[in-house]
Amino acid sequence: MERMGLPDANQEASVGRAVAWSLLGSCAAFLLFNFPPAKIFMGDSGSTVLGLVVAFLGLDFYRAHRGSGAHLLLPLAFAGLPLLDFFLAVFRRIRKGSSPFAGDRRHFYDLLFQRGWSARPVALGAYGVTSILVVGGWLCIQPDSWFAIPVLSATFAFMLIAAIRLGSLQ
Repeated sequence: MERMGLPDANQEASVGRAVAWSLLGSCAAFLLFNFPPAKIFMGDSGSTVLGLVVAFLGLDFYRAHRGSGAHLLLPLAFAGLPLLDFFLAVFRRIRKGSSPFAGDRRHFYDLLFQRGWSARPVALGAYGVTSILVVGGWLCIQPDSWFAIPVLSATFAFMLIAAIRLGSLQ
């Protein structure tokens, strides 16, 4: 493969790791300045590029770990909070008979604001839930990961129940 100018598997893996670490560093720096009270905000273009890179990293991870099992849950676990919020929003909008692309104020952070939470506790809560999901995802790739699936299942069940109790489906 190298004779044709194509990278070998080791080069591809190192490029993927470099992209992942660069993305982690840039997101950490962004969150530092975006923490309430925010000094900078991400626009549509930035969030689109971020989502695209995260999706490609997830696909690269799937390609590198062709086997089945708990490895397949890692990218889904890392993005669990926004994915759950997305699926609940689409379900809520279709159930009401409106377009799934129509905006509303029923996302988890909007509902927490309506209950009197300020921006800092909402941000810290989202960081905390995401941290739990990252640890659960990390457990999925460990050799002895028999308990990772029950931990992630319980976390997602808790998140779903909390979202429903908040009124995310109303």
